[in-house]
Amino acid sequence: MTAYDGLPSNFDHGGDVGTNEPKAAVALKARIDAVTQGLAYQWAEIWLERNPGATAKELLLFLAERAEVARSEAIRAEMAAGSVDELEAAQLVDKYMDYREAIVKELDGG
Repeated sequence: MTAYDGLPSNFDHGGDVGTNEPKAAVALKARIDAVTQGLAYQWAEIWLERNPGATAKELLLFLAERAEVARSEAIRAEMAAGSVDELEAAQLVDKYMDYREAIVKELDGG
């Protein structure tokens, strides 16, 4: 059962124009983003409540420590899930953790 271009008729990307992502994948990405953003904000908010005299640099160091722990866990998970060594897993994790360029672009309005 196909609709066009050999895609199943129940395939409706519903995402950004030019993508072939199913609606479920777009929704999953949106949920992951919402949870990630919400958690980051809540961690920062609670940490600041508990450290009222803290500087922005101290908050960033706290968040960097949390990110490094998550990175290490992700590297271990990638190694366990596939046939990659630690270096390959680290490169993969670093690639999907790096959003600096996209963030700068978004903050610059484009």
